[in-house]
Amino acid sequence: MSFYASTHTHLKSVFDADVNLTKYCQLIKKMGGQGFVLTDHGVLSAIEDAKEAADAEGIKFVPGVEAYIEEDDALLKRQHLILIAKDDIGYKAISQAVTASNRRLKGHTQTPCMNMAILKKYFGATAEGHGHVFATSACMAGVINRIILQNDEITEQINKLSEKQRKNGVSPTDESVNKIQNALKNAIESLNSSINERDTLKALSEMRFVKREKALSKMTGEAKLIAEKAILKDKQLSADAKEKYPSAQERVKKCRKQLSAAQSELDDISLSVQKWISYDQEINAIKDQAKSEDEIMEIAKTAAKQYVDIFGKGYFLIELQYHGIEAEGRCMKKSAKIADELRIPMIAANDVHMLDDSKEERIKRQILRSMRYSKPSETTFLDENPGDAELYTKTDEQLKEWLLKILPEDTVDRAIANIRVLFDKCNVEFKREKHYPKFKNDSGKTVNEILDEKIQEGIKWRFPDGMDSQHHKRLEYELSTIKSMGYADYHLIVQDCLEYGRLLGYVPNEQIDDAPLDIKSLKQWISDNNWRNPGETVSPGRGSAVGSIVCYILGITNLDPIKYDLLFERFLNPERVTMPDIDCDYAHRIREQEIRYVKARYGEMAVCAIMTTNAQGPKGVIRIAAKYYGIKKYGEAMTSLGDLLAKKVPTDIGVKFNTLITPAGNVVKDKTNENGIPLSDWMLKTFAVNKDAVEIIHWAIALEGIFTTYSSHAAGIVISDNDDVSKYIPLRWSTTSSTWTTQCNMVQVENNGLLKFDFLGLKTLDINTGALRRIEKRTGKIINMDEIDMEDSKVFENIFCKGQTEAVFQFASPGMRKMLVEYGPKSLEDLIILVSMYRPGPMQYLDDLIKIKNGKKNPTYLCPELEPILGKTYSAIVYQEQVMKIFQDLAGYSLGQADMVRRYMSKKKEKKLIHEKKSFIYGDPERNIKGCVANGISEQASGRLFDQMIDFAKYAFNKSHAAAYAVLAVVSYQTAYLKYYYPKEFFCSALDWADKIEDIRPLMYDASKMGIKINAPDINRSQETFEVIDDSIMFGLSAIRSIKSNAKSIISERKNGDFLSLKDFYKRTPVNKAEMENLIDAGAFDRFGRNRLAMKNTISEMLAASKTIREKQKFISDSQTALDILKECVTENEFFEKQQDVFGKVIFDKMTSSDALMKRIVNAENALGSAEKDFNSITVKDVREDKNQRMENEKDLLGIYITAHPMDFYPKHELLGYPYISDAVPGDGTIYGVVSNLRITKRKKDGRPLAFFELEDKSGSIPVCVWTKEYAKFQEIIQEGHVIVIHGDITEEESYFTDENDMPVMQLKMSGKDIRLAHTEQSKLIIPVRSYADFHMNEDDFRKKYELKNGHPFVVYDELLDEMREITYRVSDEVKKIDHCKEIFQ
Repeated sequence: MSFYASTHTHLKSVFDADVNLTKYCQLIKKMGGQGFVLTDHGVLSAIEDAKEAADAEGIKFVPGVEAYIEEDDALLKRQHLILIAKDDIGYKAISQAVTASNRRLKGHTQTPCMNMAILKKYFGATAEGHGHVFATSACMAGVINRIILQNDEITEQINKLSEKQRKNGVSPTDESVNKIQNALKNAIESLNSSINERDTLKALSEMRFVKREKALSKMTGEAKLIAEKAILKDKQLSADAKEKYPSAQERVKKCRKQLSAAQSELDDISLSVQKWISYDQEINAIKDQAKSEDEIMEIAKTAAKQYVDIFGKGYFLIELQYHGIEAEGRCMKKSAKIADELRIPMIAANDVHMLDDSKEERIKRQILRSMRYSKPSETTFLDENPGDAELYTKTDEQLKEWLLKILPEDTVDRAIANIRVLFDKCNVEFKREKHYPKFKNDSGKTVNEILDEKIQEGIKWRFPDGMDSQHHKRLEYELSTIKSMGYADYHLIVQDCLEYGRLLGYVPNEQIDDAPLDIKSLKQWISDNNWRNPGETVSPGRGSAVGSIVCYILGITNLDPIKYDLLFERFLNPERVTMPDIDCDYAHRIREQEIRYVKARYGEMAVCAIMTTNAQGPKGVIRIAAKYYGIKKYGEAMTSLGDLLAKKVPTDIGVKFNTLITPAGNVVKDKTNENGIPLSDWMLKTFAVNKDAVEIIHWAIALEGIFTTYSSHAAGIVISDNDDVSKYIPLRWSTTSSTWTTQCNMVQVENNGLLKFDFLGLKTLDINTGALRRIEKRTGKIINMDEIDMEDSKVFENIFCKGQTEAVFQFASPGMRKMLVEYGPKSLEDLIILVSMYRPGPMQYLDDLIKIKNGKKNPTYLCPELEPILGKTYSAIVYQEQVMKIFQDLAGYSLGQADMVRRYMSKKKEKKLIHEKKSFIYGDPERNIKGCVANGISEQASGRLFDQMIDFAKYAFNKSHAAAYAVLAVVSYQTAYLKYYYPKEFFCSALDWADKIEDIRPLMYDASKMGIKINAPDINRSQETFEVIDDSIMFGLSAIRSIKSNAKSIISERKNGDFLSLKDFYKRTPVNKAEMENLIDAGAFDRFGRNRLAMKNTISEMLAASKTIREKQKFISDSQTALDILKECVTENEFFEKQQDVFGKVIFDKMTSSDALMKRIVNAENALGSAEKDFNSITVKDVREDKNQRMENEKDLLGIYITAHPMDFYPKHELLGYPYISDAVPGDGTIYGVVSNLRITKRKKDGRPLAFFELEDKSGSIPVCVWTKEYAKFQEIIQEGHVIVIHGDITEEESYFTDENDMPVMQLKMSGKDIRLAHTEQSKLIIPVRSYADFHMNEDDFRKKYELKNGHPFVVYDELLDEMREITYRVSDEVKKIDHCKEIFQ
């Protein structure tokens, strides 16, 4: 077996190839190969990953791409061309050409395409890349073979068009056309005949006999007799005609209908005929492009010569491959012939898209292609095409065997030999240079001088009373390190960006986009407008920068690192090989403007976003596998089974199919004490009896790690030191975010010598700013959040200790709230510990930590030396700084060495860690590491401690990072501060920024617990957003579904005075019917009447009348203006021009006289009076309104129940002992609420039904699944709108959403086991009446007004008969307002 290299290799081509890079490199090495060329479709996004994998296996890697070539309006679309870098210059040229192709996105897939202009620019004779790039003619879709197969393509296009022609068109010669034409002709003749008959009958029926009868009276004899007979005969004819006329008239109508139908049919078929003709013309145009074989060969030769001219002699090769496709065999033979005639070298290749030809690899590619080619409306499973099974790396012998089927041996041998020739000539070193941006300034000072000036300014700000020696010493050390490592520019750029962002905090939201793009002008603009409230648009910097006193003094961070014992070396040290890390949070509303500022300052193309890909873990691939397995086998996705299987995957971070799992299905935590099996084996064993599940799991294992989309990093941007970053790395255009992104990830960006800046969007800042603006509006008070007390005991006691942290960043989840209550944090340090442990920390140690903190358990340490390091965190390793400190104090590592080991741990570099474990325990003299044993710590304790640190390092934030997260308590804490001291303003802002309805319910519940009422919208009091009005929160008009666009205009009209009535609103505001219905159903007009249905019933009538009134009023106003214009005009053109000046358009399109226009005004005034009279006569008539429907309508419009809730008629949760849904926690539990969004589906294998629904109460909702067995028992109870009590398993799982840090949002879900209907325990209402007979006479009106499903039981006391009468329907609370009504509790 021999093999040298693969020169045509797709390993990460989205939806076409997704091969494990490590396994592929191992395969190349196993086959004895030297390496491979990566040639993914149109992208360079896997180059860095492939290089790393190749380096790890010690094989050679060459970067390349399979480019798409397409000229505008060309017959042949997207021809393939392989480009292979000979050296670094060649790779740079390919990189720039790929970027350029992203400016030419083609087709519905928006594929990046090069053209001849791009090829000549980057590879032509005068280009820098000329002679540094090899090009090959690629596959059967390549630049030469597409020409050779051009007639095949023409035939295929003709066949597709012919099929469309047959499907959508009708031939002019088709029998149906003639038939319809004849039918129309007959219909015309029938109509003419019937009209003649009708007209004749009409003439006869209308005959008059008066004159003839007068004449008859003067006649005598036989003449009279003859005339009499004639008159009698005509009278009979007339009478008969009268009798027949209606039938004749109907026949005319019928014939007209037949003619209309025939005409319509002819019109329809004429359109189809026209389509046929249009297709015919298109087909004929394509046929005209067909060439003879000789002509095609000449065109192909010309193209080949052109590519030789562009790339240079010996740099363009004809590629030969064969996978068993008939057309492929034909074109490859002719390509070889062209190569021989033109003396172009040939190269053999197999078009690699799979690791091997295994079942798993083949099914993976089928699924990828199915995902690519399925239409949004129709998902299908694509089986393999001819030749697909052969798309894997073959040995030279296999390659030769296949090529000999179509080519002579001499040709094949030469082509295979050229693999070695080409590959040996390629040597890309990937030389790296630093291209960090330089801080821009016009002062003429050096960057270090500017940094020193900024530091002095910052010292006066941060330390008005002066700095102590400890801070001075730390500052000098940090400045020396920063300057010596060349990071002064970096710090100044970040400080500059943050300063601009903070200034944007003064600017009102609606004017952010107009802000000047330089700081000096922005400051002046703010001053000119007298904006004084700074809001909160920038958070304290997070990341390891929080450990820097320089960052603190510059205002980049807000924590004094010495106070919180934070390490600068974790941020920056001379031994650190990676870039320092400063994460900057910006309010969402300013982030885009901030990026515009950066682009304006450093150059539009000097700034770009960073690419990400979404590698799918077990949960994701299980759902994908279930979808396509179900479609393939049953014709529909097996979504339910996929969800069931996915739920069995543990939610621990980094879980893979090879992760060890305990028999209970949990991740093995302590590998020394727990036995486990891989997750894949555990799942196959768990679902062994379900054949579909087993097959889905096998498919999912094959799919693990695939990516399905490119995206851009939520925060990261790159700033380069030149005017175009694409001169250093390839870029791609993201159509989803309309921005340029790198074609590598953020780590690889840094490896390429570029600098990443994190500009995170943080919604919490927007919430806080909204609250601060409202506080100023209500109280006149301007609060600077940097100046609040960060250790306010009331905030800790009333918000954090009580778990009252809904909408408090980092602390809002049920699990976190429960932890807060158990822990009882009293300080910022406590918050830092908690957020470190929980997000996404080592939670398995949290229970012990809480017990130790609360004195219920004594701390234990593996050795006494750990107590000074772990004492503040109650013997638990919480921060990565503690890991570094352990290495430093116990084993004698330098801080730089300790930081490197910490990185090995977090990156799971096992080989390096095995070596480090020995050094940690026994020392390493070469690196001057003493080791734990030499420091008197036992070998056993040292080993256990090292293993513990590896386990912790998977999760632990560095302390600096955790501190920044908690002091997003200058986001987390500051949010809690605002919530405690200004709850109404806080909730208004939080409700405004709620992304989903699911977020609004818990906020409303939380507000109610704090005694704050939230009112339904009011047409006269609601603002555009949620606002505090009369000590309660009023729903904003823009929060009503479909009203957002009109909210401003309604509020603007209200400046002319409140709306006095429903009619007044109609007359002053031009809303449509749907908008009016929504406003009414949302409760906006409740001030004008409680019966919403009655108001809705008048909408059409009132809209029509009010529209007429507005139109007449406008006409009168415009006409009166036009009268003045007319006096100044002589010609029609002058009249038009004056109108354009006054109205902005021509209102009256004809010249008229003043008298004529005055007459029209009078007519309009009369019509206006009539319309107003009609409008005023419309009345809102009271009708019976279904209160339940009223509630549902309100919920539909607002997303939640406001004025009433189904749970109002049931006992409170506290009485029953059940938690509110928002307070539910994972485990076995019982909850109580109303069923909504009920969906019944059927299990695939047996058709048995199961139910999915939301269970909702006033605090929130939770998704519930009731499986087939339970559903069979409880299906009568599980009905939309039923209030039920349900017992079952509550689990916390990843939702489909991510938070602002790109972490999965955890969501509670429930699987129901036992269900029962809840019973109302409403009080009974009794009304005394003189007699029931009197009451009964008006009972219909009473019932319309007060009846309410699930309301109070109702009794009438008949005073005359002294007896109680039970009433069958229930009534609302409004009955309590009736005089003498009594309420009794049962």
